Amino acid sequence: SAYYSFGYSHGFSPVTKIRERQEQLRGEIQNKTIDQYALEYASILLNNFKTVDKLSKACNRSVVLRYEDMILNWDYFAEGLTKYFDIKHSTLMEIYKMSRPREKENIKSHRRSGIPGGFRSKIAEDTIKSLNIVLEPVLERFQYEL
Repeated sequence: SAYYSFGYSHGFSPVTKIRERQEQLRGEIQNKTIDQYALEYASILLNNFKTVDKLSKACNRSVVLRYEDMILNWDYFAEGLTKYFDIKHSTLMEIYKMSRPREKENIKSHRRSGIPGGFRSKIAEDTIKSLNIVLEPVLERFQYEL
């Protein structure tokens, strides 16, 4: 997801120095394959997951919600979303409608397809195996299959 977001769809900052860095980063990403980018980005992703884990454990009233559950197990996701605060049913239904996957992928859109596990058709099997090794410490914790 980050490959397409940072490489193709995210907008640029109006601040010149930030915009220049974003444009440079976009060019660097577009000059890599998705496999190269995924392998390089894996340690950053691992640290992000570790941070989420640490924060969730530090708070007695925390809920970690997975994108996959929003798409594949809406009732479970909605239960977690409303665990500590009220959300109107109409608002929940709007979230549900807006979160449904697209019928056709658009790599230049921020929401390209929305299909969980879509990376499996884009990344080589060997790359997925390597990513599973790097990310193994957090995959089980967040209930992702290896």
